[in-house]
Amino acid sequence: MATPSTQETIRVQRTVTDLDTFEDVTLVNTATFTPVAGDKFMHDALARLGNDNRKLCDVINDGLRAEAMRDLREVKDGWKQEDEDGTLSDFSGTPADTKVVNQLVLTLAKTIFGYSKDLAAAAKKAAKESAMSMIKSNDAMKAGLKNSAAAK
Repeated sequence: MATPSTQETIRVQRTVTDLDTFEDVTLVNTATFTPVAGDKFMHDALARLGNDNRKLCDVINDGLRAEAMRDLREVKDGWKQEDEDGTLSDFSGTPADTKVVNQLVLTLAKTIFGYSKDLAAAAKKAAKESAMSMIKSNDAMKAGLKNSAAAK
């Protein structure tokens, strides 16, 4: 049986448009959460849900679904590529962590192609595209990315 857990702060966030400034802002809300634990965890969980068995079943299924999705995310095979119409096809490429790839693109754009925050949007885009073209045409860089940016 699980050991008693301590309270934790949970956080949710969402991005909205502030109609006073017409800018996107990120809103954050926090609360204290105490996990159920001990021999009477089901009783405690049911009590928190107003003794509503249907709600408890929904909560359990949400948790089981989340666990199944975490497990599925770790599976190496079976991934499909989805096009803009929602059609799935077998993925035959080499998956890489987009953050790692984008960091390399930005580093090359800055160091080789003159990218800076002061540039116009079109010039920034051109510098990044040049960096991406350089990576695509360089087998050593692609091999390095296959090692350092392999999607997990």
